[in-house]
Amino acid sequence: LFLYQKTFIYQGMNCIFELSSFSTFFKNNRNYKQTAEDLFVHPKTVHYRINKLADILALDFSNSVELVNYELATYFLHMKKENTFI
Repeated sequence: LFLYQKTFIYQGMNCIFELSSFSTFFKNNRNYKQTAEDLFVHPKTVHYRINKLADILALDFSNSVELVNYELATYFLHMKKENTFI
């Protein structure tokens, strides 16, 4: 998956971003406040993390097709990590 590959590249450059922030953001229907509560961080921290990932991945939040693609990618990565593939 593209998302995994990009994150892996940036990990190698000592710029580690938690995909859990991204997947929690999508799980909470892109709600920054609820995501912050789930991650036990300040809402501005969530804004920073999501915006930083969006910059790295060249993600356009106004493009709904692109958002769905990334949302599905994070969901599949979570399923793979949890070994819940059918």
